Amino acid sequence: MGKRKQRRINKFRNKKDRISELPDSIICSILLLLTMKDAVKTSILSRRWRFLWASSLSNLNFDLYTMLGGRQPERRYDKKDKELLQHETGRFVRRVEKLFMVYQGVEVKSFRVSFFLGRRSDNDINRWISSAVKMRVEKIDLNLSYKPYFFGYPGLPVDEQYIFPDWLLSQGRSSGLKHLRLEACILRPVPDFSGFNSLITLALEDVNVAEGCVECLLSNCLLLEGLSMTKCMLSTKLSVIGASLHLKYLNILCCHDLEKIEISASNLISFNYIGDILRVAFGSATKLIKVHIGIPCNIWGGINYALTGLANDLPLLETLSLCSWDIEGKIIPASISTFNNLKQLNLAFSPSRHVDLLWIASILKASPFLQKLRLLMGLSKLNQVRSVIRRPSKCPHNQLKEIEFSGFLGNQNEIELAIYLLDNAIALERMVIDPLRKFYRGGDKWNVIGAHVEWAKTRQERVREWLCKEVPPNVQLEIR
Repeated sequence: MGKRKQRRINKFRNKKDRISELPDSIICSILLLLTMKDAVKTSILSRRWRFLWASSLSNLNFDLYTMLGGRQPERRYDKKDKELLQHETGRFVRRVEKLFMVYQGVEVKSFRVSFFLGRRSDNDINRWISSAVKMRVEKIDLNLSYKPYFFGYPGLPVDEQYIFPDWLLSQGRSSGLKHLRLEACILRPVPDFSGFNSLITLALEDVNVAEGCVECLLSNCLLLEGLSMTKCMLSTKLSVIGASLHLKYLNILCCHDLEKIEISASNLISFNYIGDILRVAFGSATKLIKVHIGIPCNIWGGINYALTGLANDLPLLETLSLCSWDIEGKIIPASISTFNNLKQLNLAFSPSRHVDLLWIASILKASPFLQKLRLLMGLSKLNQVRSVIRRPSKCPHNQLKEIEFSGFLGNQNEIELAIYLLDNAIALERMVIDPLRKFYRGGDKWNVIGAHVEWAKTRQERVREWLCKEVPPNVQLEIR
């Protein structure tokens, strides 16, 4: 060992351990800032540190990375190797059990399990949840999906999936559970289910939901404000109805068995729907101001309903998002109902490079108080811009202040639409031209995808040349 290295080691050894001089209360506060995995590692420092983490942690996170090591995220298993899967499942369960045996916390804020567990482990999972509930857990996140660890594996069949024990949350004193998220399991409330007394948000993904289950939850969870269901197995009809509902946010994404939705919730503010068929019957939804509708293909007339029926059903609507691959002028109804309160419109579609985009003007005419327009365009191909630009007759849009193009390629139809908007949005303050494509993923979140390969500096400069000479002096043009 070199002298320089030895001097460094001696210098380190001679340093005073000031952290260990701190009182336990302060050290526990520091441990709260660490991940569970890093906090548990401190147990090897000394006898005093051995169980400090066990009394300080309030967020329990049990996933493959924390319990079995390895990189995160990592898909490292083969679904055919059943012996290895059983071995890893056993290791995971034993390690969680060991941590619960030494855990000394009084209250748990959050409890999370993310591992491919099924009905064979139901006793273990029930025991963990029961322990967390007794410690007044506020948030439970149970993700039993195989997706993070396997390529192309759909997961366990229904008869092998874990059944969530809602009865555990109703026993003993009132449950303090406020937020519940379930993925890849079964939800079937028992007949005498009395509800989650404190539940505020419920998120279900890839969950097999028994018929009538959602209605049962809504009628018994009177403080519920947010309900989200993604890729769930539901019955053909869903009723969100109740005079005493506190529900404010409703997301129904890719639940393909669903055919009809009935909504009568006077406190509902936001409704997100992505699916194949849109048949919604709105009753009392007087506070609903934000709606997203995503229909991959318009074969069932969902876009027609959104542009003719929605304005009448929801007269206070302020923000509307419409997403469909095939929105074109030919499917836009000749008569669009007037949106008398609409402030923001998001249109996401995949236009052909030769399709006229000026059909958008008809929607703008039906939205006299629109202030912000976002056009999110998907896949298209490049074409050449002709020297002659069509200029339709003027139709002023008096309130429109901000316009954003995403997925812009600078094709003829895009240039013509941009110029039309510059000519007619008389209150316009800002126009953004962005080549990055964006796709809606639900819950007000958008995935950003790189710009089209054909968007290059030469095309960008060409777009700038076309538009800069059209921009009024009081408008800010941003080309990214």
